[in-house]
Amino acid sequence: MIDRVAKLIENFQHDPSANENVIRVLVHLSIFLALIAQGVDTTITLQDDGSSVDETDFKLYRAVEWFYENQMYSDAIKASIVVIRRFLVNGKLSSLKQFAAGNNFKQLVTDYNVDNVGENGRDDITEETKEELLEYSTLWKA
Repeated sequence: MIDRVAKLIENFQHDPSANENVIRVLVHLSIFLALIAQGVDTTITLQDDGSSVDETDFKLYRAVEWFYENQMYSDAIKASIVVIRRFLVNGKLSSLKQFAAGNNFKQLVTDYNVDNVGENGRDDITEETKEELLEYSTLWKA
């Protein structure tokens, strides 16, 4: 099922007038299905061998990257923080590193700011949220 959703999104032809809600629903559905497939595990094992990223983690951060690819900056910031927190809570440092290495959080925040210039009252991402994301980018490099 997750693979079908992924295929739908990958085949989705980006059109500036396309309904962003469709992308949001598909990304949220992909994340939800990936988490269900993984199940609940209360054991936290630190994983930091540099290359070990399980299929569920890959699908999680790949789903978030669909927001990046469709210039949905606000959604990308929010979803990135959620996925990063999940990786940290579960000791998935390899997954965090892979996700962070493939995405420039500083550029994402810059793109968000540029996209929202002159949009008074539309800024749904707080400065604290932006700063949190930027701090994660320095964390994974350490």
